Amino acid sequence: MQLVFNTFVTCGFLLLVAFFAGCETGFVSLDVASLRQRAKISGKVSEKQLLDIVRAPERFLALTLIGTNMSLVVATSFFSQVLNEFQPFTVSAATFALSVFIFLFCELVPKMAFASQPLAQSLRFLFLLRFFDRLLAIPVLIVTRITRGIMDFLKLGGEKKKEISFA
Repeated sequence: MQLVFNTFVTCGFLLLVAFFAGCETGFVSLDVASLRQRAKISGKVSEKQLLDIVRAPERFLALTLIGTNMSLVVATSFFSQVLNEFQPFTVSAATFALSVFIFLFCELVPKMAFASQPLAQSLRFLFLLRFFDRLLAIPVLIVTRITRGIMDFLKLGGEKKKEISFA
């Protein structure tokens, strides 16, 4: 029973890795001017929400990086529990196989899918991203402020800074 649970949790968090990787590429690939026009013309709430996210890139990148890394750590932790019962060679082979799987199906394929249709894919998964934006609001705020402080200290910050909110 524990094996089934650990496998299920591993798969669920690998899906989240794919989601965050795809979102990162999709949102960065968006044509902001076109999105701004669409949001203005259509008046759709989802397009306005997407535009708000795109206008705060440091917050969005912090969210996707925290989400990706958190999901990857949890997935691999549970995967190691699945492999607890096996011989060392099997563990090594399974770890290698998982690494290839993560590269192909949790990084490459989602990024290609989002890059090929950034607006459609971003709108499709906007609800889920907004959920994680709220769930991870405090860690995102902390990471963004620390990063901004380091950038300011190194004099690498841009002229335009947006205040970070818990949107």
